[in-house]
Amino acid sequence: MSPAWRPTELAALAMRARTSLRRWAISSSTECMGSGACVMKGVETRLTQKRKMRMAVRCAQRHGTLPPAWFLTDPDRTPDPIEIMRTLPRGFGVIYRHFGAADRMDTAMQMKAIAAQRKLLLLASYDPEMLRLDLDGIHWPRWSWPVARHHRPHGLMTTSAHSHRQIAQTARMCMDAVFVSSVFRSKSHSAPTAMGLRRYALLNKTTRQSLIALGGINALNVQSVSRYSAFAGVEAIADIFEN
Repeated sequence: MSPAWRPTELAALAMRARTSLRRWAISSSTECMGSGACVMKGVETRLTQKRKMRMAVRCAQRHGTLPPAWFLTDPDRTPDPIEIMRTLPRGFGVIYRHFGAADRMDTAMQMKAIAAQRKLLLLASYDPEMLRLDLDGIHWPRWSWPVARHHRPHGLMTTSAHSHRQIAQTARMCMDAVFVSSVFRSKSHSAPTAMGLRRYALLNKTTRQSLIALGGINALNVQSVSRYSAFAGVEAIADIFEN
């Protein structure tokens, strides 16, 4: 649940994203216009994936005030996050995971400009320098938890967890949301063993924290996940909205 001591700030951020995303989620599928464009199997598949994503977004919007869908960057799997952001529906959330890259500040500034244009919520992994950019919030990796416990909230605060015990620990840091992985089998080499939808649903039911499903999310399973919470992806999100 979102900390009660900054409801106005969170409400403004959430309203900005959800209003834009709602328009996209209820819009009709008009991507297939023109003479015979949809004959191509690849185009049909892409449109089907977008329709499933749209339905999942509509379902996930019922679970909270934050964006129901998130894109997480990865330097290896999504090397051009800026271009991907240009294709995301308005209202999506984005986590810039820079892993200390030398050009992280320049990249973050470009991403901030695109986020403003496309009405996306942009957070970045904790870095003292990132705080100067006045993004929509900070994502706190587990290694940064000791700092997060004493940090004065600035915008949204999210983190990641892999178990019920870790989720419970985040409650003491007043996080607005926790990305829980890996729900399904993931391509990420660092992803833990998949817990499966049933276990994730149980975690979601037995915690007061706002959870966001992560790991192996794709067009085939996103609707099942959206019944329980918001969701996030890396390559799958990028592939679906790729131009």
